[in-house]
Amino acid sequence: MTLHSSTSSSSSVLEPPAVAVATASLRGRPVESLSPTGRAPAAVSARRWPRGGIIACALVAVAHVAISTWVFPHPIAREELRRKVIAIPQGQRPSLIFAGDSRAWWHIDPAVVAENVDLPAGKVVNIAINSCESSGVLAAYREFSDRFAPAPIIVISISAYSINDGVTYRHCLNDEVLWSVGLLDRFRLASVKDAIQATFLPERELANRIARAYYETKAFVPPEEGFWEIPAKGPLDWTSDHTQERLSFIRDVWFENPSMTGIRWRQLEEDLQDLKQGGAQVVLLDSPEHPQLADRLEGTPSGTANAAFHRQLHDLGKRMQIPVLRGGPDWLGDRNADELYCDPVHMNRLGAELFSASIGTELRNLLNRGVLLPKAITH
Repeated sequence: MTLHSSTSSSSSVLEPPAVAVATASLRGRPVESLSPTGRAPAAVSARRWPRGGIIACALVAVAHVAISTWVFPHPIAREELRRKVIAIPQGQRPSLIFAGDSRAWWHIDPAVVAENVDLPAGKVVNIAINSCESSGVLAAYREFSDRFAPAPIIVISISAYSINDGVTYRHCLNDEVLWSVGLLDRFRLASVKDAIQATFLPERELANRIARAYYETKAFVPPEEGFWEIPAKGPLDWTSDHTQERLSFIRDVWFENPSMTGIRWRQLEEDLQDLKQGGAQVVLLDSPEHPQLADRLEGTPSGTANAAFHRQLHDLGKRMQIPVLRGGPDWLGDRNADELYCDPVHMNRLGAELFSASIGTELRNLLNRGVLLPKAITH
């Protein structure tokens, strides 16, 4: 018994701190009391690491505020749109610009419009791209306004999906919109991942600009073209797999959980106001769908939302004194609509020719009546 007691006492004196801590824990004594600093190792770490994390977060926040305030105070248009605008020669300065989504890209032939408005070639351009909302048009105009004539006429194609807060399909909810809205609205519109990523779009754009310094940005399309020429196909077969897929896409994506008067609708109004304040003469393009689409959506939430969209857009035009074009009542002529469409919402080449001529005539009438000022046309 004496030997055991003596060995125990000597080992307590000679044990290194780490062994003493382990031994103390086995003997039921508080570990903290044996720490060389008088504090638990965990407590030391807990005080040390948050300080570094807080400093790192503060630096990120300061950098973000600096970049988003001084470097990119406004949203930047996506690369595809920027490349299309860059294709316009510096001295050309077009006065009539068609922009927005694929229904302008597919439906508006600048050469046909120019002929009907009596403008020289090159003064009418089409910078529309797939799924481009008004926020993208505004971003491009802010950056490249010097490439356009003074007080240009900008015709923006608007489709129902672009004002629907219920849309979750990412290609119908683009970065320019998420960059434009507030932080809370980003989380209301997009997934948590996309909302967080959108918060750092200014940093991503800065990185892209640095990368672009090492390669030349190429033009997207020749400026004298600008629209996607769809070959004439017809008649449209409503029983085909392709048409049924497109119909399902419109019903399930464009009108998913329809909410047509919320965040994106307010953003549209703000974008249009900013374009007008920036000197542009704004016109809205409400491209007509195939006449049978309304019949096929009738009695469904999609049909109700689609009808509401068209009413809202025309009411908005009246309230903001912005013309809304939809093609004259006889733009179809005596043709069957199936001959002019390649799917329920997009026209083929023949449809684009007829529709472009009708839109050109409408614009000419607006100029003659003084609704649109000829300032842009005469430069």
